[in-house]
Amino acid sequence: MLNCLDMCDCKAETAKNEKNRASVVAINAEIRQTKAKLLEEVPKLQRLAIKKGKTRMYCARC
Repeated sequence: MLNCLDMCDCKAETAKNEKNRASVVAINAEIRQTKAKLLEEVPKLQRLAIKKGKTRMYCARC
């Protein structure tokens, strides 16, 4: 999961410096797809945290 976050951060930097608008659109689409995949994992991780006895819940949008 941390690898995905690092990859998104790197792609965001690439998109910020990119001059070609079509490339920026494609990079941003990849970032959105990765973000959606990661957000799908949040409920699973929250359930696992409850089973493990972790009491603090984290906001899915933070």
